[in-house]
Parts: sequence; C-alpha cells; structure tokens
Amino acid sequence: MQNKILGIIGLGHVGLPTALGFAELGFQVFGTDQKHVLDSINSNKIPFYEPGLNKLLIKHINNNFKLVENIPELMAESTILFICVGTPEGEYGKSDLSAIEKVAKEIGNNLTSYKLIVEKSTVPVTTGDWIKKIINQNSKKNIKFDVASNPEFLREGTAIYDLLNPDRIVIGVETDKAKNLLTDIYKSFDCPIFTTDMKTVEITKHASNAFLAMRVSFINMISDICERTGADVTKVATAMGLDPRIGQSYLHAGIGYGGYCLPKDIRSLINIGNELDLDLHLLKSVELINNQRIDLISEKIKLHLKKDLENKIGILGLSFKPNTDDIRESPSIKIVEKLLNENYELYLHDPQAIIEVKKYFNNKNDLNLNYCNSVYEVAINSNIVAILTPWNEYKDLDWRKIATLMKNPTVIDAMNLMDPKSMKNLGLNYISVGR
Repeated sequence: MQNKILGIIGLGHVGLPTALGFAELGFQVFGTDQKHVLDSINSNKIPFYEPGLNKLLIKHINNNFKLVENIPELMAESTILFICVGTPEGEYGKSDLSAIEKVAKEIGNNLTSYKLIVEKSTVPVTTGDWIKKIINQNSKKNIKFDVASNPEFLREGTAIYDLLNPDRIVIGVETDKAKNLLTDIYKSFDCPIFTTDMKTVEITKHASNAFLAMRVSFINMISDICERTGADVTKVATAMGLDPRIGQSYLHAGIGYGGYCLPKDIRSLINIGNELDLDLHLLKSVELINNQRIDLISEKIKLHLKKDLENKIGILGLSFKPNTDDIRESPSIKIVEKLLNENYELYLHDPQAIIEVKKYFNNKNDLNLNYCNSVYEVAINSNIVAILTPWNEYKDLDWRKIATLMKNPTVIDAMNLMDPKSMKNLGLNYISVGR
C-alpha cells in the first residue's frame, strides 16, 4: 500500500526518531537531509544523543529505512511527505520558516503526482495555507496535493518511547483523502486520534508547549514561597498532583525550563499575539519567572560559597534535561555564563553534553572553564558543587566520598534530586530549592 511508504524531510531531533520509529512499526521509510547529515547517518553516527536511537538505526538502515540524496528522489518513492526541518527563532520571537519555504518550493517544482505534505515541524498558525500557496506558485502542472498538520509531541530523552506509545495523535486536514491517509497510518495505535482543521492544530502545538512552560514557572513561583516560609515544594507538588484535574507532570521546582521547544514556542506565541494585536500578559509573566531563575540560582550558589576559600564552583549537569546532550536554551549554560562573567572558576561535568558544551564555548579561551571526566574530579577541585540537571547517574554517586574530597562539602541541589536527610547524614551541607 502506498500509504505504508513514508518520506521524511529533515533528519534531526524530530525527523530521525520519527523515521526510525515508523520503520520499527513496519513502514518503509525514506529520509533526506543535507549531505553531511546523510553521510553521518550512513556511517551509523547520529549527530545527537537520544537513547535507543542508534540501536534502531543499525537495525533498519538500508532495510526499512533508506536514505536518498534529495527531495525529488524522496517524492519518487513516497506519497506521504513529513516536513521535519527546523523552525528556529528569528527576530522578536518570530519563527524562521526559511527552511520550510525552501522545501515547499522544491516540492512544487517536482510535483508530478498526488502528494500529502504533512507539517511535523512546529509552525505558527496559517503556515499550512502559506505552504499550499508556495507549492501552487512553483508547480508547473495542475497536480492535486494536500497539506496537513500532524505535530510531534516527542520529548528529548524519550523520543522513541513517545513515538511508539503516544497518549494522543492530533491531525489537521482539509480533505477526506488526507484524513483517511493519515488516520490509516496511525490505526494500530491504542490512543485517541483527534482530527480537526489545520489552523486549530497549529495553535494546539504552541498552546500545549506554552501550558507546560506555565506549569514549570508556576511551581517555581510556589517554590519561592515555600523556601521563605519553611514549607516543602515537593510535597506541595505531590499533593497538587493528586488532583486528577492537575496531575504530576511538569510540577518539579528547579532552575526553569529550557531546550529547543518551550522557550522558543512561548516567544513565538507572544509574537503571534502581537501580530494579532493581543497582549498575552500571562505568557510574558511565564517567561519573566523563568528568566529570573538564572539569577536566583546563581545567587544561591554564591551565597553558600565560604568567603575564605577560593571561588571554585563545580557544576553537575549542563544539558537542559537528562538523557540528552542538547544544551540549546539550557538554564545550566546560562548559569555557567553568569558565573564565568563574575570571574568564578568552574569545573564542569555532564554524562553526555560535554562535547556540545566545548563547541558552545569554542571561542571562549577562558582559564576559568574546566571540563572534568568524573564527578569526583569536580569535587576535588571545587569548594561547592551545584546539581543543575537531574541525571540519574548523580543519584548513584558515592556522596560520602565526595564529602571527604571537598574542602567545603556543600551541595546546592537546584533540582531537588536528592533526599535532604540522607545527604546531611553523609556529612554534606545540603541546600535544595523550596524545601
């Protein structure tokens, strides 16, 4: 069946997990990207870290998953095309859609038979209509096609699981043919399939991410109240989450949200509001609270650094979340930059992100920036240690040993990863947030 053959345009954090996830489900998948990306994947070298992805690549490359050099080749093989290219933030929160525009023009120039073009990338509302216009402008023949919206809800670190075990599938279409093709792809999934118009779905993706960001900022606001009153934010969050109307997700106090999606989509939605002459005060407050976390956590670290010791600070965790090497919009990196600018000597550790951090600071020949292969190396060289990313690896450390290695055995657990009583019993001056 032709709808069992899928084309994926863009093989990054969204496209490659999508391609390999569908390959695992038995689809024949063709993928394309820039030459250097294709060369890397052909060599079984994935340009980013995502648990389980390399295993699927080795299993399916040149079998269910095949690479092609360009979009015309992809179109020759598949009827359903998923656009998974990046939509980075441009000026004033406006989404940069240049990659999508380039794809749409190429599809139009090479359209010889019916295609269903599906937005997977996060895009502003009305982008689907814009894509249709571009394809029509560049199509030399009167060939029918459809454009649909089917946003991804994949979390970095659990992308494969999320794709194979979705809690819902959201589809925006304009024709019965497009609806039937897309719903047929997902018919084996045991979850609700919600189908509506494209504009509604385009807004849904932004709204979902903005709501999650709002939950993070909300619990961080509550954390500040808890810290000043002696309450425990983790217990507040647990009690709140027992209400089925609220739930537990994204109620973890810490250093704020980061990554590629939430910060960008918040600003994009604010920009959309501005273009529609709507002042989205709530989202601006969400962003303000998140930005304030950088200063708050930085000051907490400095406050507990003993004055008679050297200003040497250990940082554990640099990725914006565990199980990824992604440091885009990472609050940890922003805290590192702030402390560097104040002339603190930093010793950095992360289980996966060190290479990306080195790339990020490649123009900063700073003697105060030190990369460590182990947490114990961080402890030996630092007078205070801050946990900024809740990697499970940090839970299993020999913290008693770490306490003996440090001149000032102080741990700032900015993510509330550890149990306060246990850490204090090991001889550590343990400080968390909101408790």
